Amino acid sequence: MFLSESADAVLVGGLVPVRGRLGKDTAPTATRQPQRPQAVRFVDTEPSVLRALVLSVYSTISRMPNTRRYRASERLLWDSITRTPRERHVHLPSTQTNVRIQDFGEGDPVLFIHGAPNSGSTWAPLISHLDGFRCFLVDRPGTGLSDDRVLRPDELCDVADRFVAEVLDGLELSRAHVVAS
Repeated sequence: MFLSESADAVLVGGLVPVRGRLGKDTAPTATRQPQRPQAVRFVDTEPSVLRALVLSVYSTISRMPNTRRYRASERLLWDSITRTPRERHVHLPSTQTNVRIQDFGEGDPVLFIHGAPNSGSTWAPLISHLDGFRCFLVDRPGTGLSDDRVLRPDELCDVADRFVAEVLDGLELSRAHVVAS
């Protein structure tokens, strides 16, 4: 996550230009560097809106070549613990983003929320030992294979407050145990 002194938006995750530098969440491929977008001129548009739009679009585009490699690496992780999760995406209305959720098992639902800067599959070694529970591993916005999301600093608490409720609603669960780091 990058925030300059004068920035009014924070991008969670992604590969983004910030004051001429590249922040990293996913590395460019070794054989080919991602192409920088051509300059685009917008007339009569708020600078903060443009900055958020450019960060979001560039981050999404820059992650595309790495999705296949990410899935292959993740598949190796799941194979190592002999589990195969189901995958789905849940829409979060407050942020207009989709988050990826992997789940497996049967029983009482347990929602696993990772810290930064990793993804839901971080919990895989632990949940491989949890029989009798239905485990839901969330890739928070901007991580794993979930959508990126640009947040203003003043939005962060409100989004965090609604996150668990919106994920549970999207999973059509009235309640669940929550494990978070």
